[in-house]
This record gives sequence, structure tokens and C-alpha cells, in this order.
Amino acid sequence: MRPNEVPPKWLIAYWIAWVVILLSFQGWVVVTAPQSASLIAADRAASVDRGQPWWTERSAGFYGGVLGGVGGLIGGVVGILGGVVGTLASLGRSRELALHLMHLIIAGCAFLAIAGLIAGAGGLAALAQRQPFWVYYPLLLAGGILVLSPGGLVPAMYWFKRLLIARYEEHELRKMQSMDI
Repeated sequence: MRPNEVPPKWLIAYWIAWVVILLSFQGWVVVTAPQSASLIAADRAASVDRGQPWWTERSAGFYGGVLGGVGGLIGGVVGILGGVVGTLASLGRSRELALHLMHLIIAGCAFLAIAGLIAGAGGLAALAQRQPFWVYYPLLLAGGILVLSPGGLVPAMYWFKRLLIARYEEHELRKMQSMDI
């Protein structure tokens, strides 16, 4: 977008929607006297020992929705990149770009799988501390989905990468054979 150009209407509507969402999220800010870090850590440890939830139901829904949207966006980008790689390979064009995009797909799947492992570990820790349903369930659900779905694709992506290289070699061989005739 150039400096004097007006953004498209859909972008303005998107910005307004985010401002409305963020402004409608109500919360309280409590300002207290400064405390030392050891007192704050001791207070947090005492609250965990008392079995207080890590977060409220409302904040669990909000952050679960935001993180689910971000994970879905990353998954969508990985899917679009897969389509681009498949199209480039079938046309026999831009071998280096296709291989770099394939590495990006593998990295995206691995990132989501690692995030799933972290979420699953947090869910198991919440279960061990007898946290309420709204604390452990989103963590275990996200961990299970992210480990099984993109995590299961990581080994397959290496196989697809070998197929991609073979496809480009096949195109190169056809090109050389057509020049020989």
C-alpha cells in the first residue's frame, strides 16, 4: 500500500472488528504496592498449592479461541504452500523455490507438533494438580490434535520431498530426451 492510498474496505472492517473484540473483553487492573520477586513467587506457589485454577472459564475460552485461530491459520498456510509446491512440481518449474517451500512446510508442521507437545505436557500437569475441566481440557485437546495431525505429517513430508525431487529429475530427463531427438 502506498502512503496516500486508502486501504480496502475489507481491511478497514477487519481492523474495526478487532478493535471491537479487544475493547469488549472486560477485565480489571488492580494496582498494588510493589513487592519483591520472592514474595510474588511465594504467593503464586501458595495459590497453586491451594488448588486455585490457573485461569478462569472466560479467559480459557478467549485464549483457546485466539490460539486455535492462530494454529488454524498456520495450518492453512501450510496447506496453501503444499498446493503451490504440487503445482510447481507438476509443471516442472522453480525447483529451488519448491524445495525451499517444502522445507518451510516441514518446519511449520514440526513447529505445530512441538507446540502440541508443550500443550499436552501442560494439560497433564494441570490434571496432576487437579485443575478444573476448563484448564486441563483445552490443553489436552490442543496437544492431542497438534501432535497427531501435523506431527504425523512430518515423516510423510520427508517422503513427499523425495517424490518431489524425483519428479523434477523426471522432468529434467524428459527435457534432455526431447533435445536429443
